[in-house]
Amino acid sequence: MAESRNGSARVFAERLLQFRTRKGWSRRELAARMGVTDAAVGYWERGDGFPTIGLRPVLCKVLGVTAKDLHLPPYNADD
Repeated sequence: MAESRNGSARVFAERLLQFRTRKGWSRRELAARMGVTDAAVGYWERGDGFPTIGLRPVLCKVLGVTAKDLHLPPYNADD
């Protein structure tokens, strides 16, 4: 299961980077728009994990994309 999650995190990371750069935003700018640190955005973009369940809709809204577009998995306790 960890391999599956890591693979999903890598796909999410690639898509997040793609959508952020399409907007022309730095990590810091995306972080400011979301109310998180740029370190958190870097963590996600490295494929080390996902935003918390509460931040997922915020991320989607800020980027103007769906969770499916970002390849965000459904929430479970192991995220």
